[in-house]
Amino acid sequence: MDELRLPTPPPIVHAPKYRLAAVQERVHLATVEYPGPVNSLDNALASLGGLASVASSFSAAGTVPLELDLDPGNRFSHPVSAHLAQTNNIVCRVVKRTRKKPRRNAQGDIVDAGMYQIQPIAVEHRLARFRAMADYQYTPSRHAGGDPTLDMAQAIENLDIDGIRKFEMPPPNEEFPESAFFPPPTFSRHPLPALFDMQPAPGTIRVTTDAGVTRLINGGRYKVRTVQSILHVQRHVPTGPEPVLLTELGRDELSPLEQKMHHLLEERPCWTRTALLNQLSADDHKVINANKSCWPMISYTFADGPFRDLVIRYGYDPRTDPEARFYQHIALRNLANVRTRAQPGTRSQAQAGAASSRRADKAPTTSNLSHEFDGEHVYGKIGHFQLCDISDALLKSLIDSPDGVLSACSSDPNEGWYAYDYLEQIRQILRRKWQGLLNGVRVSTAECEDLLAWELSKQSRAGQPKRSRASMAGTGLGANGGKGGKGSGRRRGRSGTGANSSDDDDDDDDDSAVSSRDASSSSASDTGSRPSRRGGNPTGAGSDVWRSVVVAPWDRPKKKRPSAKQPETEAELFARVNLAAARRNSQRAPCSVAAPPPPRVDPETGEDMEEDSA
Repeated sequence: MDELRLPTPPPIVHAPKYRLAAVQERVHLATVEYPGPVNSLDNALASLGGLASVASSFSAAGTVPLELDLDPGNRFSHPVSAHLAQTNNIVCRVVKRTRKKPRRNAQGDIVDAGMYQIQPIAVEHRLARFRAMADYQYTPSRHAGGDPTLDMAQAIENLDIDGIRKFEMPPPNEEFPESAFFPPPTFSRHPLPALFDMQPAPGTIRVTTDAGVTRLINGGRYKVRTVQSILHVQRHVPTGPEPVLLTELGRDELSPLEQKMHHLLEERPCWTRTALLNQLSADDHKVINANKSCWPMISYTFADGPFRDLVIRYGYDPRTDPEARFYQHIALRNLANVRTRAQPGTRSQAQAGAASSRRADKAPTTSNLSHEFDGEHVYGKIGHFQLCDISDALLKSLIDSPDGVLSACSSDPNEGWYAYDYLEQIRQILRRKWQGLLNGVRVSTAECEDLLAWELSKQSRAGQPKRSRASMAGTGLGANGGKGGKGSGRRRGRSGTGANSSDDDDDDDDDSAVSSRDASSSSASDTGSRPSRRGGNPTGAGSDVWRSVVVAPWDRPKKKRPSAKQPETEAELFARVNLAAARRNSQRAPCSVAAPPPPRVDPETGEDMEEDSA
């Protein structure tokens, strides 16, 4: 039983009790920052309107203004308003105890300046500050002969009965004295000065130009870093990036992406931008679009000529390498590729395809073939092909043929390493096949017989006078009755190479002349006989009809523009208006009645002379 007995609990100990100290009433003070030296407290309070006015301003919580009037006796004086603010500052009393004879050291300096004692006495809860600017002051003159209205106002203020009785309204006078114009209640609308704080824009940096002038340039602005461009007639090609670009970037070495692009240029020195971008991933495309320094760090380009707009490796000159003829490009225009804008309230095509493009970026990608042409498939709506990227059998045979290859690169921007006629034939066949694939039709070799039957010249046209194209047109005009070739009088959507790659000619006015010739060429192609490439009539007869073809529309001289119409003078305008009015009057009165002759007057008497009747 003793083992089951609970232990005795400890005694309860209570906490000690202490009496709390009496809470002292907190003293609240209000402070006025007086804008000037205070020699007399009474005068300072009088300029503020008195102690009662100051107390009412602090107790009214901002509804009653506190004004400083340095000239209380002048009613035209404009006071300065104070700004009342809430504060929680502690007001302290500082007591300084000093000796009658301060202690000094051997040098004579005071060692013990005194003892200070700081004691807090109250809390400052309101503060009046004078931060506003004083308004302009104007006091009308009160000299003898002034405006009696001022004397009347002074008499009313002083309760001067005699002055009020002496007041008489002055007679009206247009010559108003200066004292008649009372000043406004306030002149300035801005109580605080404007804080301009003139500083350069954020992100600006100081740059010293070559002339030694220091300029402020926004460091975050978009910097256009263009690719070095040269003309086709310039001899030397760039061998590296510009020093200005290297200075801006602060580096000489290539980034990993630039090294990848440079490796592609080592394998093939000339690319179109589309072809080079097709070798990279979607993430690389984003970096290239965001960083504009990738292209000028690895390549240069031509501004004109057969290698225009190509991405070319530094130090490589395609005008000295005969194998560079395969890098020449042909640009075709697709008239159906029109840029459309989204209607208000709808999503544009870019926004609608944003989600699908993001999903495509995450998915594994394959090599894009939009820069290649095989004659059977269309990989893009933009026809920009290099000759080395064309794998169509017919076009490949024409490109690899040495017949139209020149001994040196021509100075003509439309030729390059190929004679103009040969390159134009390749371009027209490529255009016909590509346009057919866009329309869902595969163009065969038999449908290009009219283009293969051209009479081609192996000579470069550089330095030669412009010759007629009637000889090229003398062998056939369209095997398909509407696909006019070089010799036809009509060309739909001309697309060019080199400097003329974006030119289009509309020769619809020659449709009537072409229709009869197209019908003849159609009958020629139906016979199945393939004409030779160097000439001959595909029909075997009617050579006079084919010789009647005149200069092609694109070789005709351009029509002169009519001179601008001179502005009509005022005299010509009045003459034209009067002539139109006369025409309208003549139309309204088709028949006119002759007016009776005026009466005959005797010159001596002034009376009417009557005619004697028979």
